[in-house]
Formats: sequence, structure tokens, C-alpha cells
Amino acid sequence: MHFINEGLIAFFEEIDDADIEKALTHSSFKGTAGGKGVDNTRLAFLGDAVINLLEAERLFHEEGELPKGLMTDQRQKLVSDDALSKLLKKILKLDYQIKAVKNHASGVKAKATIVEALFGLLSEKRGIESCRKLWKTLPVVDYLSDSH
Repeated sequence: MHFINEGLIAFFEEIDDADIEKALTHSSFKGTAGGKGVDNTRLAFLGDAVINLLEAERLFHEEGELPKGLMTDQRQKLVSDDALSKLLKKILKLDYQIKAVKNHASGVKAKATIVEALFGLLSEKRGIESCRKLWKTLPVVDYLSDSH
């Protein structure tokens, strides 16, 4: 758990470090000499759906009577690769090295995929309610104006 920011460790307690490492391993890394043949793509698939649901719920409940079109636009901005990659800094300690081939490691898409994979893992191991609590903990809305 040495790579999760201290304020968020409770969300990932009881999840095996190997599972977290898998969530943090981009597909570009699995075929390298350091890769173990596993990556985060399946977890990211699940996490993408979870994050879309959580943000749709947040908008539905917290944004009053916002029309469907505006809610859809805002959700798309908040779950974009750019916005999710910025959230990664809130989840992982800054000094943690993402397991990805060098040209992918700093990429927005690779970072967004890791956020999705972490939510997929959390959903799988601790349930959707843990994901919901984590989503509410993160400063998601702060990234709306930064994700254009």
C-alpha cells in the first residue's frame, strides 16, 4: 500500500498488493522484460462503467434540475481521460512509478486507464458502495474547468 496516498489507504485495505499492482500495470508494460503478462485492461473496462455510473449519480442528485443534455456534457468532461489523469495524482503518491513502457507512462490515456482500473478493482473487491465513497472523497468537480 506504499503507493496509495495516506488519506485513501482505507479504501484499499484488505486488497492484496499484487491486485493493486495489476491495476497499476498498463498494457504496454506486460510484454516487456519486467512485465509479468498481466495488465489492467479488464479492470479498466469495469472501472470505466463504474466511474460513469458514479458521476451520473452525482450529477443527478447534486446538480438540481439540470437538463439531460447538460448532465451528459458535464459527465463526459469529468470522466474524460484528461480529467481522470489529473485525479491519479490524488490517489497515488507522486513518487510512484507507473508500470508502462516509457512513452506511455506519462501519457494521459495511460493515467486515466489506471484510475479506471483502480475503480474496477475496488468495485470487484469491496463493492460499488466503496467506489461511491471514494468518488465523493476525490475532488472530481474541481477538474471540470481544467478538462476542456
